[in-house]
Amino acid sequence: LFPYTTLFRSEGRELLPETVFAIAQHHRVGIVLDRWVIAQALRLLRERQAKPPILFINISAAILQDSAMMEWLSAGLEKTRVTPGNLVFELPESAARQHAARAAAFIDRLHQLGCGFSMERFAGSESSLALALKLKVNYAKFDRSFVENLTTDRALQERLASVASSLKN
Repeated sequence: LFPYTTLFRSEGRELLPETVFAIAQHHRVGIVLDRWVIAQALRLLRERQAKPPILFINISAAILQDSAMMEWLSAGLEKTRVTPGNLVFELPESAARQHAARAAAFIDRLHQLGCGFSMERFAGSESSLALALKLKVNYAKFDRSFVENLTTDRALQERLASVASSLKN
């Protein structure tokens, strides 16, 4: 299976999370947008049940405050008969760190449903690794700054291998 990241588009143009969602993530509208994107992902996965992709869905920190989210998601999974493992929810490391307690509870509930979690913009530092292990992330998408010179920097290659090994265990 190949993983895909969901993108939010308007009139054919991609809307980056840093634009639309940066404003929405701290407000109730962020929850509404997140739920809409998740509903569209469930619809897509239902349509492609013969060969469903794994979808990585960027979520805003606002959704961590949505007390009804897991019941809503569970009902959506049941209604569409989508395999929960085909959904991976993704939150930037900075948001996961800022809202660590809520993120931990959210991730635990995702895992109970069978969904995955990814930490994006993962810095690869010791504190980043400790947070990822504490939160029990399934995936880590390394920050661009961590991998920029990867092909030429032997020390960085070794650091990446070490961090990846730690995350795998």
